[in-house]
Amino acid sequence: MKPFLFSFSFRTLLIAVVVASGTLSWSAPRPEADSSVLLTTMQSELQRAKDSLSKSDPAPYFISYEVYDQHTFQVAGTYGTIVTSNASNRRWADVTMRVGSPSLDNTHNENRASGITSGPLPLADDRDAISRTLWEMTNREYRRASPAYSKVVSNTAVQAAEEDKSPDFSREAPQMQIDAAASPIAFNQKEWEERIRKYSSVFRKYPEVYNSSVTLQVQ
Repeated sequence: MKPFLFSFSFRTLLIAVVVASGTLSWSAPRPEADSSVLLTTMQSELQRAKDSLSKSDPAPYFISYEVYDQHTFQVAGTYGTIVTSNASNRRWADVTMRVGSPSLDNTHNENRASGITSGPLPLADDRDAISRTLWEMTNREYRRASPAYSKVVSNTAVQAAEEDKSPDFSREAPQMQIDAAASPIAFNQKEWEERIRKYSSVFRKYPEVYNSSVTLQVQ
């Protein structure tokens, strides 16, 4: 087997638009601050969502995109043999949306689940593919949030006054932070397979041990 290097990275990107003076406004890093395809595509697609959905009725007052870019590596062995040796990459996006106003929105009471839609994102830095996926998830989330808000308004109108009159969302000053991507951590797969074989073979000496395994996992 030819050796190849494991690499490790985990990035979480979060950008949002929030209400200000009755309209949706930016609370996100500027595109020029990070030239990555993923971040700049998230920003441009969020701008598109802001422009298009602000004309809807009811309109969202808060939208955010959060993307997890995750690499996982695992080598496992038992009694001197390898049973698992693989690497995987996963990109997962959360689209959060609140329709109505901070005092009363679609997530009120038992409707909290209507505030977020999640799904896989393309692994390749393909601007068009990422944009289309975020667009579809954003539309799907609005189709959940809008009727949920209508239900909340209807229920509030016919139900007795609630004891808890706190708003559904707080107003906070926007914060901005951009961290440089972490340097990848390299692992030699063949080297670690040999180590796992060595460590797991120790249990061959003990017949009273019915089951054993040695696992290395980096995430």
